[in-house]
Amino acid sequence: MPADALAGLAEILRTLKPGGRLRVTVPSLKIFADYYVSGDGGTLSNQTRAWKHRGEAIADLVHLWGHQSVWDFDTMSALLQKAGYSGITECRFGEGLDPDLIQDDPE
Repeated sequence: MPADALAGLAEILRTLKPGGRLRVTVPSLKIFADYYVSGDGGTLSNQTRAWKHRGEAIADLVHLWGHQSVWDFDTMSALLQKAGYSGITECRFGEGLDPDLIQDDPE
């Protein structure tokens, strides 16, 4: 839930070393929504599961892997700002500013 996420992010920021970076990796609601509307599987280029119906992709986004909420960049960015973070950037899966933090799992 966003309130729980805010508390967790604030605590991470409190304990983060000065100049430290946090990488938050979540499935992008926008990518899944674009797939649902267009049916274009290319929007989910690192998709590991084939869906018979587009609605299954949204169900997986919401219910698999223990997710409690869904996120797009605007929502996550606003939450991070509210928790006190700055310099927030969006990166695609497997990309980022700090190679040491890129540990994205395709599963």
